Amino acid sequence: MRNKNTSTQRAGYHMVLSAAAIAYTTPTYHSFSIPQHKAHCYNQPFPLSTKTCTSSSIRKGEIHQKLQASSNEDGVDMERSNENKGGLVVSKNLFETTGDYLAEAFASLKDDDKYDAVLVGICAKILDTGSASGGDGEALALESTSVWGVMDKPFNLMIEMNDRKVRASGRSLSAFVDTAASVQDARTMAKCLSLSIKNGGASRYGSSQSSLTSFSGSYAKRKKRLEKLPEIPLDNRAAEVSGAVSFLTLASVCVATNPILTILGNNESPYPSLLLGGLILLGIVDNAFDALTFISKSVDKVPTLPEKDKMPFGIGKGEITGTVVAGLNRLITVDTERECQSEAAAFFVAYSLGLSCFAFQPNALEAAVMVFESNKKQDEAVFDSFLSIDGVTKMCIWLLAPVAMEKIKHPQLLVSDPREASGLLRRLRERAESMGISSDVMESLGLNDEEEAADLLKWAYAEADILVRTNMNICEELGECLAGGAATVGDCVGLLESW
Repeated sequence: MRNKNTSTQRAGYHMVLSAAAIAYTTPTYHSFSIPQHKAHCYNQPFPLSTKTCTSSSIRKGEIHQKLQASSNEDGVDMERSNENKGGLVVSKNLFETTGDYLAEAFASLKDDDKYDAVLVGICAKILDTGSASGGDGEALALESTSVWGVMDKPFNLMIEMNDRKVRASGRSLSAFVDTAASVQDARTMAKCLSLSIKNGGASRYGSSQSSLTSFSGSYAKRKKRLEKLPEIPLDNRAAEVSGAVSFLTLASVCVATNPILTILGNNESPYPSLLLGGLILLGIVDNAFDALTFISKSVDKVPTLPEKDKMPFGIGKGEITGTVVAGLNRLITVDTERECQSEAAAFFVAYSLGLSCFAFQPNALEAAVMVFESNKKQDEAVFDSFLSIDGVTKMCIWLLAPVAMEKIKHPQLLVSDPREASGLLRRLRERAESMGISSDVMESLGLNDEEEAADLLKWAYAEADILVRTNMNICEELGECLAGGAATVGDCVGLLESW
């Protein structure tokens, strides 16, 4: 008759082993979460090490002997493994039928769910290994000989889904877009979105192109419209920041000089107070010149002030104090909501115009690279050349979208830069010859003519302003999404497409 305690111990050991077997064989499915990209579908071994136990019976080896004796009747072979450094090795006999459960469960799924699971898994593996951006997944990158690199498998899977009329879910499309975005290549992103359009998940991509008014229309109509368009906001941030820094420096010196002299045992100097008073007087005259002029004309004993246009350094027009205040505002203000709104406008305009460049903060360099790259011969055409008047106009609209959004919301530009659009035209002119573009092409675009280029920028700003104002609600929703701090390209596209 078995001892009751021994039977209880054996039952407990069998329960532990059963739990270990389940943990060993059952795949762990984690939810796919962006941007952490922690969707692992790997079956990690479950080590059973005696080092984790501390009972005296285990230290004496009693449990090992009892488990070894019962290995035949329980189907478990417990033996010490030198390779496992004393760990317990579970026999495979216990798990011979577990593979059928996975196959049976997978077979019970619909085709849509099967494709979604595989697509999300492939994308998660690429993102986790970092191979999409040249990280630690070099081995995975070498598996593909396609021009698309690690995106070859996701692209082929999406092509098969399109051929079989299988609609991808929003979750898998988001993972698909995020993986393509991690490659940081405009052609790859264009290919991704092209496949997504065929699958029915990117219907708004490029949807606003037809609403644009072409700059290459009639010259007379163009000039007539240009007369009514608003000017591009000026940006004088260099002068504003330097003016603010100069004012802070002078004010700090005036305030700190006398205390320092007192600490050093010297007499106080009247000059710091005079200089500080002069700064205050300058601010009063610059902002209240009209009032002072009226008083001087009304009171006989007050000398008459000269006309405002004849004042030195533009004093009396409010430009000096305005520059200083603008510079201080630029140095001090930190407005996350404003930044996110500007980035949202740029993202929306790029997506709706069919530009596969989703930099949240667009810049002239990226735009110029995309224009030149689009003009090269492609093994597989994924987008048209942007080296045309309409293509360059769309690029300028994208660069000026943050400016339009910020100008609508605020009187001063802090986070957006209107100089990026003019910087694009300048880069195209300077780099055209080295990129193999003839001067005739540049002449046909009118980019060598300063007046023509200025008209193009003014036109592009007006189109950006119309796009942003017309779609203000979706831009604000997108800005709120970005303000959360965890939004990815896939999340933003999902918001625009209502996945």
